Amino acid sequence: KLWLFRGSTSGFALPTVNWDSGQGNWDWNNMKPVAGDFQGDGRSDVGVFYNYGGAQTKLWWFRGSTTGLRIPTMIWDSGPGNWGWASSLVN
Repeated sequence: KLWLFRGSTSGFALPTVNWDSGQGNWDWNNMKPVAGDFQGDGRSDVGVFYNYGGAQTKLWWFRGSTTGLRIPTMIWDSGPGNWGWASSLVN
């Protein structure tokens, strides 16, 4: 699940579930998430590198909107045998 903590002038609102992969679909141990405004629109986005095994990694983008984060879109796929997960670092 992706929990959203909306910011306000007085702090953070209570968290709400913004997206749910469904039971048994995404494993936290295979994820490397990073947040930022990736397209310069003033809204926070979340990017997630996901390890599919066999040296294949995909990058999923949760684009920020006025109502929260949109469902993820795959924007990059290394292809099998092309991306060594253990060598990847997200700061």
